[in-house]
Amino acid sequence: MAHQHGGHRNNAGEDYPELTPILAVPVAVLAAVVVLLCLGRASTQLLRRRRLRASLHDNVQEKYARPNKAIAKLKQHLLYAPLFSLRHNREFRAFRNVHMGTLPSRMITISLSSYIILNVILLFVTVDWSTTLYFTMDRWRYAAGHMAVFNTLPLVLTAGRNNPLISLTGISFDTFNTVHRWIGRIVCVEALVHMTGILVAVAAREGPGAILETLQHKPLFIYGLIAVVAFTVIFFQSVSPLRHSFYELFLHFHIILVIVAFVALWYHLRGLLAQNILFGAVGLWGFDRLARFARLIWRNCGKKCTNASIEILSSCVARVDVRMARPWNFRAGQHIYMYIPALGLWTSHPFSAAWVSTHQAYYPEKNASSDSIKTLLGARQETTVSFLIQKRDGFTSAMVKAAEASPGGRRRVKALVEGPYGAVHSFASYGTVLLIAGGIGITHPLSHLRELVHGFSNRTVTTRKIVLIWVVKKVDNLFWVQPWMSSILMHPSVKGSTLYNPHLYFQSPTLSLSIHLFITGHDPNTDDFFPTIDNPWTGMAPPTVPLTISLGKPHFGRAIEREMMQQVGAMAVNVCGPGSMGDDVRRAVREVQGKKTVDLFEEAFSW
Repeated sequence: MAHQHGGHRNNAGEDYPELTPILAVPVAVLAAVVVLLCLGRASTQLLRRRRLRASLHDNVQEKYARPNKAIAKLKQHLLYAPLFSLRHNREFRAFRNVHMGTLPSRMITISLSSYIILNVILLFVTVDWSTTLYFTMDRWRYAAGHMAVFNTLPLVLTAGRNNPLISLTGISFDTFNTVHRWIGRIVCVEALVHMTGILVAVAAREGPGAILETLQHKPLFIYGLIAVVAFTVIFFQSVSPLRHSFYELFLHFHIILVIVAFVALWYHLRGLLAQNILFGAVGLWGFDRLARFARLIWRNCGKKCTNASIEILSSCVARVDVRMARPWNFRAGQHIYMYIPALGLWTSHPFSAAWVSTHQAYYPEKNASSDSIKTLLGARQETTVSFLIQKRDGFTSAMVKAAEASPGGRRRVKALVEGPYGAVHSFASYGTVLLIAGGIGITHPLSHLRELVHGFSNRTVTTRKIVLIWVVKKVDNLFWVQPWMSSILMHPSVKGSTLYNPHLYFQSPTLSLSIHLFITGHDPNTDDFFPTIDNPWTGMAPPTVPLTISLGKPHFGRAIEREMMQQVGAMAVNVCGPGSMGDDVRRAVREVQGKKTVDLFEEAFSW
């Protein structure tokens, strides 16, 4: 950003054009880091594919169970480490209901701190502090303003749902969301520093009385002031308690403020080269919106429109079956954004897909008999994607209430689905997979369980041992996924499985599946639990699938140590549940680093 006074402007409209490449250093550093992350992601994917190919054709699983000591130390102390000792995804809460946010991981904290320090260093080293106050402040406001404009590029990129870096780097949207918030704070502070530099420079040259006249009568300053005010309101409006307590209001007001800030900034930069940087940021925003619109049209417009069936499973959980207008090649771990115009015209929320079913639908041609060949030719594949949605505030609350008010606790509505999204992590190259879920978080590991069982049947995965740990409050919660678990437990690969011995190299590969359920909402002092328990999964599980049910919370350290004793190949630990559960699992995985190859995959989605 720059103003029009002073005698330092060249024909291009820049005050200090020699500083522009220097002020672009933070964005150049970010670009270099992204390239390194992409190369790291590519090398990791290559190693896993080589491990997958080798394990499919040769029995070399035991080789991949041996850890790399250097990588294990890196994971233990940096990649998997919380900022301090334990807490990362567990929320801080005030007065029990006020969400105060979470702590970033050690890796993210170091990265963001380094980026902030780099911005501060450039802000001071590019200024000649030995000159008069006017020239010092004039150069300072130039440095701060241009750095703020350059930072709008990563600011917009990290906010988009169609951020290409998610798939290229394997970093989750949740992490990019954290980076987006902190870069936004940097932009706000630099915009305030820029305005302060301008006001001090005007006061130093024309006196303090000229400040108010300048802000009132010069369009360039008026546009700049509007942008700064909008950024400042965003800064305070986006703090965690307000963002989580009034999310729908926050989201729409946030978009309005961003539009106001960028329009004002566009006119503030008119005629300057920095306007080209802003044009790039606006282009990134436009690309994301255009891609979202294209996804909506493609996914939901066909011979029939997308519709959803909402069914109440309990007082706080609903099952939503979305019949897609077009087939969808679902992959485990993906999520979608769902719109239901009848409940909220502009509201969309992300939901992890738990299950997908595909069948042939027949649509006879008009005026043709039902047994004609045209009926068969009219067959097409239909995809139904199912979700479990927990009642909270806003959109999910309206969804559950609408179904409760309908006959039979079921309601059919028109819906729009945007997606799929998400950095997909494949467990195909891992010999042992430990899936851990808490409550409604079962949707994510359930999709991986389905994919691994079918992959074993098709000989496309090397997984030989799967362990599912699910922590719920009540036994009745098991009914949420009963039909899907029945499909998995009745699968031929599961029914005919036996325990796998990694030391017998000439046996036919078999699949070992075990399930451990933990009930936390039961008071053992009130009644005798085990004689009266009615576990809806007991009759479904074949003899080859151990199924245990226990009271209380599991000890994840012991669970991982137990599975390591019989570990087949490399082990993947996937956790999806409350933040406190993710923190406990992370600590347990960190403690076993260096003993065997154990990788952590945590699914979290914060706002």
